[in-house]
Amino acid sequence: MNIAAEWSKYYRLSGYRQSLLNGSWEINSINQGIDSLDWMLRDAVKGDYYGVSSGEFDQLKEKDPGSDYKITNARTYIQYEMNAIRDDIEEEEERRRREAANAD
Repeated sequence: MNIAAEWSKYYRLSGYRQSLLNGSWEINSINQGIDSLDWMLRDAVKGDYYGVSSGEFDQLKEKDPGSDYKITNARTYIQYEMNAIRDDIEEEEERRRREAANAD
């Protein structure tokens, strides 16, 4: 086993997991943009406007991006893979320590 290559896989997966977390933050940013657009339209017409209601804007938003099941499932799956890689590395390091101790 090439331990450096395994750690490389581990850190690559960690980056992917972080990207999924960033996806939740990006969704929150989009939701804030939708709220801002609603506010700007109301301000532009100085009150109620016609065409799209605040309720319709609200329906465009992701309701709970932090709990989006696809994002959550992907993060969980990646964490399982990271744990498995770490466990394999630790087992290999322990095996090598035992071999080195027995060789002495």
